[in-house]
Amino acid sequence: MIDLQCTLFSTTGKYKPMSTIVKVESVAYYNTHKTEVQTRAIQKICAQRNIEWLYLKRDGFTRMKIRVYDKKKIEAEKSGKVRTNKEKKKLDIMKEKAINLLGGLFFFIILCVLGGLEDYVKTSYTREAIVIDYYEDVCSAEDKTGNVWHFIGEGYKVGDKVKLYMNTNHTDSNILDDTITKVKMIEGE
Repeated sequence: MIDLQCTLFSTTGKYKPMSTIVKVESVAYYNTHKTEVQTRAIQKICAQRNIEWLYLKRDGFTRMKIRVYDKKKIEAEKSGKVRTNKEKKKLDIMKEKAINLLGGLFFFIILCVLGGLEDYVKTSYTREAIVIDYYEDVCSAEDKTGNVWHFIGEGYKVGDKVKLYMNTNHTDSNILDDTITKVKMIEGE
């Protein structure tokens, strides 16, 4: 025995569908005895709703849909385990939007990093120099081109070799406004 869900629809669209469950031997039995099974379903709906068939017909309930009633499948649909095609499409669209957003964000971050890295490479350089004067915490160092640079630091003495990490301040043609960002002692020389 299998359960068939029989649903009556109003062709006027004014009323909600009505359904009931009818037990039959098999789908093959239903296919050979459609009229009998549909009549039983209509009689059962009339008994459940306490109305007569004529009133159903008057209200436009003239279409019937019958499907095998799979209780486990219906419970799974209600609990959200089985998604409808509409829900699947909506979820796919949301996934696609999230992937596109993350891809765009990743691309933006890469551009920012590379842009910043490029800017750092273009505006940074190093110079080797020798400390020529040290007074309190102000050091003066002369590079190989004869430019004298001043920086604040401790532990330096005249004759020390240092590496000056420089920033061009985005003026490549003017060395006079360059700044020292870091100083390291050159060991072993």
